[in-house]
Amino acid sequence: EVLSPKTRGFPNLRASTTILLPLMASSVIASDSFAGEKERKTIEALLATPISDGELFLGKMLVSFIPSMIVTVVSFAVYTIVFDVMAYDLFNGMLILPTLDWILLIFGLAPTVALASIGLTVMISGKVKGFREAQQISVILIIPILGMVFGQITGAIIFGPLVILALICVFVLIDFVVFKLGLKLFKREEILAKLA
Repeated sequence: EVLSPKTRGFPNLRASTTILLPLMASSVIASDSFAGEKERKTIEALLATPISDGELFLGKMLVSFIPSMIVTVVSFAVYTIVFDVMAYDLFNGMLILPTLDWILLIFGLAPTVALASIGLTVMISGKVKGFREAQQISVILIIPILGMVFGQITGAIIFGPLVILALICVFVLIDFVVFKLGLKLFKREEILAKLA
């Protein structure tokens, strides 16, 4: 085989760190979702809009999710192109990326992890008084993801297709629970009462 196990693992290691990209890209926007509206004094107008709590909560999540995934996918495309161009002669014209692991990580695990983190950050943003407070608390959410990345670096976790698929399933379930919990905790009347 042309690639040694060490060389094969290098792109996958880089791929595991890209799970952090959507989290970092979305944290500022998600932290600002409700907390920023409170600081700008626009929360009352927002809460008065004739949409359901579910639509409002989902809208705030998507405002953070879409840009973060665009950044992730563009970064993935650029990294793939640069890696393949630089490795073209080294591997006799063989294209190394994307691998199945990369595709599952970028289009499966990264979005589900991002949605869980964004949902929790939006919930925090709805409960705290200001943007900075929401951002500081939301940083804690990155710790479990850093655990996965360092697990990959140390070899404690091997991100093969089956492990990634299992993690995707776990995070889909977490996303569902986070969304349901977010809807349960999100109460317009309570937010308005605190502002009064």
